[in-house]
Amino acid sequence: MATKKPKYPTVNVFIASAMAYRINNGYVNGYEQDPATQKSKILNKDIMQTALQSDIEFNADDISIGNEMYEHFKGILFKGITNRLNNFETAISQLIVKDELSRFEFGIVASLGKVYNTDIKREKDRDNISSVGNRSEYISTTALTKATFLLDINILTSTLLPLYNCWTVTAKTVENNLVGFYMKTDPITYIGKNVKIRCRVKDRKVSRDGFKTTYLNYVKLLSEAQ
Repeated sequence: MATKKPKYPTVNVFIASAMAYRINNGYVNGYEQDPATQKSKILNKDIMQTALQSDIEFNADDISIGNEMYEHFKGILFKGITNRLNNFETAISQLIVKDELSRFEFGIVASLGKVYNTDIKREKDRDNISSVGNRSEYISTTALTKATFLLDINILTSTLLPLYNCWTVTAKTVENNLVGFYMKTDPITYIGKNVKIRCRVKDRKVSRDGFKTTYLNYVKLLSEAQ
C-alpha cells in the first residue's frame, strides 16, 4: 500500500515561503553562492520543506508577511471572474483554493515571495506617482528649456529594463510636475531624495498611468541636495 504523502496547511506553506525569502534575501531556484560563507545557498523550496517537516515555530514577521502574501494572491480568484488568467496566474489560483498542499507544490509557492515583493513595490510606486500625477503639468517651452538646462527633482521610482540594461526613472519637479527619463546606473540610492540634473526636453505626453509627463534625455546627475 502506497504511503500517504504528507500535506501542510496552505497558509503555513506561504509563511514558510516568506521565511525562505527572508533567509536567502530573495528567491533562490538554482546554484547561487552565499558571499558570506562562500557556500551554495539552499533553495527556497528546500528551506520550506525542512521547516514544515520539522514543525518549527515561525517568527512573527514571517507569519505576518506569509498571511499577507496568502491574501494578496487570493485576489487572483476575483480577477479570474472578469478577466482571463495567464498560465502562471491559473497555477496560483489552483493552489490558493486548497486547504492543504504537498511538498510537490512548494516550488510555485517558493517563487511567490519575489512576485509579492515586486507587486508591493509596483503598488507603492503607483501610489507615489498618483499623489503627484493628478496635479502634474508639462514643463513649459521657454528660451531656457529649448536647450540643455538645470532641473531640481525628487526621484520617485525606478524600474530596471534588463533588455536594455538601464533604468526608467519617474521623478517630480519642485512644482510637483512629473518627469521621466532613463539612467544607465542604478538610481536606488537616490529614491526619495532631491537631486539636481542637467537635461533636455525630449517629449511631452500623457503617461501610461494617465498623467501629464515631460520626458527628458541627455540627463546627467549633478548633485544631491544637502
